[in-house]
Amino acid sequence: MTAIIIADPISVIGLPISNEDSSEIELTDEDRVEYDEQTYLTIADRVLDLDGIEDRIETLEAMLREVVDEAEAASEADLRATVAAALDIDDERLP
Repeated sequence: MTAIIIADPISVIGLPISNEDSSEIELTDEDRVEYDEQTYLTIADRVLDLDGIEDRIETLEAMLREVVDEAEAASEADLRATVAAALDIDDERLP
């Protein structure tokens, strides 16, 4: 595996992050990411709140686990009533 050492910033023209014109971005050693035995340069951490996204995904996963656990404990009639109410239909219309 070849090591990549960025001694000087690498300047690239980036796509506009907002409605502003494209701007020059400097990639440094801090922008280096290793994934699956490959090395990449990325500005994703700068333009995306990746930690916030991961937190939201973890929250959603926990919520889904809770819903599944509750669904396993609920009766079929309760589940049908919940789905029918969510769809705003009579539960007799459900298969």
